[in-house]
Amino acid sequence: MIGLALLLRDAVHETLGKNWALYAIAVGAVLSYLLADPYIAFASLAAFAVSELSDFAVYSRIRERSRELAVLVSGIVGSVIDSIIFLYIAFGSLAHWEGQVIGKIGVTAIAAALLFYIREHRKRVQYDV
Repeated sequence: MIGLALLLRDAVHETLGKNWALYAIAVGAVLSYLLADPYIAFASLAAFAVSELSDFAVYSRIRERSRELAVLVSGIVGSVIDSIIFLYIAFGSLAHWEGQVIGKIGVTAIAAALLFYIREHRKRVQYDV
């Protein structure tokens, strides 16, 4: 779900602006804490907050050059950070981090490819008109 959350945060940033994106991060962090099993609630909160803020920072810096690249790179950064922080705090181990990162990056890559396709399709439609 974090891959989707990172992508949705980018969409909020793009459509509603930075302040709404930061508000969404705060709400998401609280929900992450409240919905998690009490044993792993802190790990969930910490991982969500840090990964979302990292994604936000990377996305903010890259988006003017390419929104698709910003989604991809910020999603990769957020996914790696989320996996490492969560696994380390919750379980004291980084075992199986690779599988988590691959799954999260997969969602991010699909989203970035879809955004690229939509942009290119719009260019062709505008050119044909």
